[in-house]
Amino acid sequence: MITSFAQFLEQFQAKEVAILAKEEVKHGPTIGDMYEGLARELIERTIPEKLNLKLVDGFVVGVDGDYSQQTDAMLVMGTDGVERQSG
Repeated sequence: MITSFAQFLEQFQAKEVAILAKEEVKHGPTIGDMYEGLARELIERTIPEKLNLKLVDGFVVGVDGDYSQQTDAMLVMGTDGVERQSG
């Protein structure tokens, strides 16, 4: 029996990991993308809308204007970030 939200997420994750494990994908980056997608889905499902948080990817710009390396997932608050179109 599930008695907490954490237990629900653990069981959901275990079920999804079992599904991913059955895939016959052998390409490392693709497997990484699959598990990253699962992690993103789990995180996005747990963020209450009223907190004004969102999960994004991209770069962090330092006070000196330098960009970080690509970040796959950042939990950010508000809408103060700058979104740039690629290309």
